[in-house]
Amino acid sequence: MSGEYKICKRCIMDTTDPEIEFDGQGRCNHCGTYDERVQNELHYDQAGREKLEQMINKIKKEGKDKENDCIIGLSGGTDSSMVAYRVKELGLRQCVTRCVRQILCAELYRDSRAGLH
Repeated sequence: MSGEYKICKRCIMDTTDPEIEFDGQGRCNHCGTYDERVQNELHYDQAGREKLEQMINKIKKEGKDKENDCIIGLSGGTDSSMVAYRVKELGLRQCVTRCVRQILCAELYRDSRAGLH
């Protein structure tokens, strides 16, 4: 960390992140990226629900004769716990794995895509 210590006025990320940048209002680049992605990728309207339903049906169809439909990496934090809960709520058969190291999650994902699990 070099220079003045700063904290984002919105998300409380700080300059311990070497890639963080701030705008004139004291908001970080991560908040800007998040806002942009939410605008472009999250759709809470009827069309979004229909697209989600299509994806779920495709996953279920492809996993028909398999033990699980998907792998969920669970860190124990709020985000991954909510994902595991929501996936179960949507009726997908999930394999939940505790991710101790990021590399393990990447290896599990790679292997699952190759049909090794």
